[in-house]
Amino acid sequence: MATSMVARGKIIKAAQEGLAIGSGWALDEAGRPTGTAADALKGCILPMGGHKGAALAMIIEVLAGLMTGAAYGKDVIWQYSGSSEPSNVGHLFIALNISGFINIQEFQTRMDNMVDDLKTMKKAYGFEEIRMPGEKSRRSVAINKKEGIEVSEELLEKLTKDAVELDVELPSPINEMTV
Repeated sequence: MATSMVARGKIIKAAQEGLAIGSGWALDEAGRPTGTAADALKGCILPMGGHKGAALAMIIEVLAGLMTGAAYGKDVIWQYSGSSEPSNVGHLFIALNISGFINIQEFQTRMDNMVDDLKTMKKAYGFEEIRMPGEKSRRSVAINKKEGIEVSEELLEKLTKDAVELDVELPSPINEMTV
């Protein structure tokens, strides 16, 4: 998950489409709040949760960047920069043996109970449902697999051009897509 207010990809997409971005998402290169995606890409994306989110982002940078010997902060080469240099993005994977702490079945029961407790809480005004992390994405993926993904004509042209350059065979339904 991004520890920023929004994933950078959403701002990139908004810039490509000429759309405004959400209030409080980013600062421009002078450090002023901006609602313009292009300005946000020149500045910085704000962390989620204010100073507490910034602390969380920092510890993730320490664990995945500094501790692994990879680049961190401004030294990570942005994947869309066009640079031929490796981006040197670090990763840290942590595996926990749950049975070293608690019986697996008891853990699963407790986890199910916690989810039930959260999902049955009183909902905020205007909300019909409380979702767990990743639940919205899983639903979207299922819908996209069933119904497909609508893309702009420009993106379809770019993907087609990239596929030809990379000698990737395009699936036959690509021509039937609605743009």
